[in-house]
Amino acid sequence: TVQFVPELDRNYLEYKPMKRQFADSSQVKRTTMMTRLMQLVHELAKKNIHSTKRDLFYADVKLFEKQQNSDAVLEELSLMF
Repeated sequence: TVQFVPELDRNYLEYKPMKRQFADSSQVKRTTMMTRLMQLVHELAKKNIHSTKRDLFYADVKLFEKQQNSDAVLEELSLMF
C-alpha cells in the first residue's frame, strides 16, 4: 500500500519483507516475469524514456497474461531498490 508522509511531502510504499527463491521450480514463471520487467525498465532508463505500467504489460502480453500479474511483480521489484 502507498502511504503519504506529509513531513517529506512524498508517497512511500509500505515496507513488506519478502523472500524469493529464484532457484525454486515453482517460482520459474514469476522469476521470468521479474527478469523481463528488469530488462524492460533498464532499456527505458538507458534511453531516458518514461513509461506506464500498462505499456510494460503490453510489451510482453504473452508472458504476463494479465496486467495484474505484471503490476504485482513490478511492485515487488520496486521494493527491492
